[in-house]
Amino acid sequence: MEGRWLPLAGGLGVALLLASLTAPVALSRWWLSPDAIEYLAVAHAWVHGAGFVDPVRWNFFLDARAPLPAFAVRAPALSVLVSLPLGLGAGVTGVGLFHALFASAVAGALVPVARRSMGTGSALATALVLGLSPAWLRASTMVLSEVTGVAALLLVIATARGVLRSVPGALLCAVATLLAWCARPNLLALFLAVAVAALVELGPRRALRHRPLLAYLVALALLSAATRIAVQQITGLAPYAGYGVASEIFSADEAFAFQKEYVGALAFAGTHAAAVIARSLEFGAWLVRELCLGARFHFVGWLLLPGLVHSFLRRGHGAFEQRIAALAGIGFAATSVAYFAAFDPWRYPIFAAVCALLAGMAWLDAGAARLAARPAIRAGAARLVRAAPLVACVALLLLFRLPSAAERAAGSFRSLREHGTLDGSESPSVRALSAVCAAIRQPGRVAAVEPWDVVLCCGQAAVRIPPDLVDDAWRARFIRSEGIRYLLYDGSPVTAWLPASPSLRRIASAGRFALYEVRNPDPGATSEAGEWTPPPPLACAGREPDCLRSVAGRRARAAEGS
Repeated sequence: MEGRWLPLAGGLGVALLLASLTAPVALSRWWLSPDAIEYLAVAHAWVHGAGFVDPVRWNFFLDARAPLPAFAVRAPALSVLVSLPLGLGAGVTGVGLFHALFASAVAGALVPVARRSMGTGSALATALVLGLSPAWLRASTMVLSEVTGVAALLLVIATARGVLRSVPGALLCAVATLLAWCARPNLLALFLAVAVAALVELGPRRALRHRPLLAYLVALALLSAATRIAVQQITGLAPYAGYGVASEIFSADEAFAFQKEYVGALAFAGTHAAAVIARSLEFGAWLVRELCLGARFHFVGWLLLPGLVHSFLRRGHGAFEQRIAALAGIGFAATSVAYFAAFDPWRYPIFAAVCALLAGMAWLDAGAARLAARPAIRAGAARLVRAAPLVACVALLLLFRLPSAAERAAGSFRSLREHGTLDGSESPSVRALSAVCAAIRQPGRVAAVEPWDVVLCCGQAAVRIPPDLVDDAWRARFIRSEGIRYLLYDGSPVTAWLPASPSLRRIASAGRFALYEVRNPDPGATSEAGEWTPPPPLACAGREPDCLRSVAGRRARAAEGS
């Protein structure tokens, strides 16, 4: 009983510690990036009956208009997850808190999952090293897909032994792998790690006749094919179809361009082979620096290769799970390098880091166990040696990481007590944007340099204004092909042509913003846009639908009264 419950108790302790460090930070302000706004906007639209769609279109790779089918452009698992608090009436602040608590629980769940391939002390150390890393603390407060991806990764590892034991267990792991694909597209490659690890565990001849392994591979192939067919039939676009844009660009600026011609991933790679190779090598070096020399992930990259070698030499309990983690870590590192469009040092290495921790800590734990088992080591000293990975990790974290994390949490708590949640609703820019959005009387797509702000403050489907609309012909083509009804001027050079355009009329202005309406919009686009009823602004989730304008109104009335 003690052996069963001790990892769960340790995981609960880790989750409570991390929740105390991240909840005040999540509540202190809105941690919204463009990606986070899109994930939330998908859930917000779904909760309000507007469909499982992404109202933001920021590139022109897909032949479709906003709002786009969410599964084509975003991993759906996160939006489904955050729809739970949104559906219960939570706002953006509540969703941020929910995500921080969920991330804490995921880090805590690492203890019982890691316990499958190492001792409880080392499993606890694994969870603490991940949970207190700057990258994980940041991911906890940002509503992005990394945390749900790690949760799905742990679910696959937790169910993977079913591939060796029984057909029902193999089917459960196949479902978990499909869920991982829904959490992050690159996680589908987990099936390779599971299959190769099973092949090593069973041996080639036995693996070919092993019914659970064959059931896993066949079931996963059928499930993924059925999902792809169903999603394409329902939405008109295949899952992750929009991710193809990343295989034909070297920067986001290229994706923003309206005139860019997409020729296909293979043709692009063939034409730009030297640049692709150079970019991949650059990102590969960056990945190694982040994992091995950077503090964001606590230098865990050094553990991956020793953990991989040990997992192939090891036999018996825990070797299978360690092998999956090591192989998956190599795979995730390779996919991070192969994705040559961009590299985010806070996000992209996280899956390789988690796998390096799982594989490497199992290696360290096995070394400590062998050392403790030597006849020359006395019983009392053997227990200390066995606990060496945990003691070393806790000591280092107490010295170098926990104080700064606690200080950040305390500062966020003070800010929360003094100012409340800093949600941006009091800023002049947000109030001005919500004021011009009030002039929108009929639903229609809004073109803006920052379409994410439009979704946040206005609720309408939004399209990014490309920077390469060089003349009236291209501008008219953009407006017609995207079905644009409104355009937002914000003072930037990209919108400088709006005031002088004869095809537009200004209908509202506030602060640095001015809203223009197309004089003669495409009737087809107008009726099509009218078929989609946008939800209230995302910023007003859990509040009255016109919360931003009502804040401005209350402040104006208060100023008049004084």
